[in-house]
Parts: sequence; structure tokens; C-alpha cells
Amino acid sequence: MVIDLHTHMMLSKTFTFEPKRVDRYIRTASVVGLQGIAVTEHLHAPDFFSVYRYLSSRFPYKDGVYRVGKNFAFLPGAEVSVAEGGDILAIGPVEHVRILAARLSMPPASGYKPPFEELLGARDGLELLLIGAHMFRGEKNLEKFPERLLKRLDAVEVNGKDYGLEVKLLQRASELELAVTGGSDAHHWLQLAVRATLVPDERFGLEHLFDAIHDRKTNYYCGKFPALRVYMSHKIKRVVKRARGIDEIPLEVPGRLAC
Repeated sequence: MVIDLHTHMMLSKTFTFEPKRVDRYIRTASVVGLQGIAVTEHLHAPDFFSVYRYLSSRFPYKDGVYRVGKNFAFLPGAEVSVAEGGDILAIGPVEHVRILAARLSMPPASGYKPPFEELLGARDGLELLLIGAHMFRGEKNLEKFPERLLKRLDAVEVNGKDYGLEVKLLQRASELELAVTGGSDAHHWLQLAVRATLVPDERFGLEHLFDAIHDRKTNYYCGKFPALRVYMSHKIKRVVKRARGIDEIPLEVPGRLAC
């Protein structure tokens, strides 16, 4: 089973949620071979829970996932930015995502970014996977944290926007005794499944995903033309943000991409 464990339903966390993006993601998933998508919008996005209100209004919620027909599902989750710099994916039942947000010292919608250790403590007792996103990326590099904290994660991620770091990531995961997952980090449908997670189980439920990750049986998947799709998605995002009076640093695409 192939599941993209890092996606965003909003082109930018500053935008409002557009329901039509859900159908676009479903159509794209069928083309690129995904059986599931984890919706990991930024927890401090002002419109964060609107995504789940919409999914709940359209799809049956069973075994911790939103079922879309027999062969596809959305997994609830969130991307949490921590105070020291870095992003952690929290994946699990939507009610546990709500509890996690409520346990933090301040509401995430206020822009609050918890210290890493606070986030780890807030997860205690909840059915939530914590995955270190884009572990070696610039100021968000997770290597700044001591191993005693990193080992409290469930997995580290091969990210769709990070190239040439796959071997380094696999080695670090082995040293930390953590599972490896894959996620596209898509903010646009074109980027879905440039990286994804291989799960050795055709049954779809959070229980089976949790078991595979805890047993370190997952691996990462590399989709076709990843560098081109990441570049084009970034260009689209930049054009839209500029049209709304927002600018950002352009993306540098390397000449070689490892898979």
C-alpha cells in the first residue's frame, strides 16, 4: 500500500480552505497510485479544523480514517512547528489531534509554536504518531535536538522537497532505531506522491499503519519526475502568493535527484 503521509489542503497556511481541493486530490491520487493521503495541514493555520469539518460532512469516518470508496482514504493529522525550529507530523484520529492542540500551553491558531519537549509530552497517552519532517533542512534541521528526544519520535521522513539526503536519512533512522516514512509535502495536487510511504499491509486503518511503523516495516516510495513536479508546484504557489501580495524565496532545484 502506498500512502502519502505529508500533504497540505491549503496552498498556504495563510489561505482559507477551498473544498474543491479535496476532489482534485482524490482524482490525482487515483492517477499516481496512492491508496491514502494524510492531511497534515499546519496546526497553527487559522482555518485548520475547517478541513475536518468538511471531510466529516462528506465521508464516513471509520477506524480513524475518512473512507472514500473502497480503495482510498484520508488520514487525519497535523504539521506542528516547534519553537526551536523544525516540523513534526502528528498523525492519528482527528479527536486526538484536537486533544493535542488543546494540551499545548497556548492555542496553535494564535501562532504559538511549542518547544519540542512540550509537544512530545502533549502526545503522551494519545493515539498519535509523531514523525520528524524534513530532518536535515536548513534552520528546521532536527539534528539540533538531543537523541533522548529524537528517540521519542516514531519515525523520520524522506521528504519530497529534499534531494540527495536519502542515504543519510536512512542511516540516521537506523541509528535512532526509528521507522522511515515518505511524504510529498505537497501544497498543490501536482506534487502528490513525489515521495510517499510503502506499507506492507493492504488493510486500511490507522491500527495497521501504527503497527507497521512501530515494527519499522515501512519504507519510502519515489514517484515519477519528482524534481519537475516539485519545481512546478512551487512556481504555481509563488504566482498565487504574489497575486495576493505575498512573496517568498524561490526554490533551487538541483540537477540530480536520488531515489
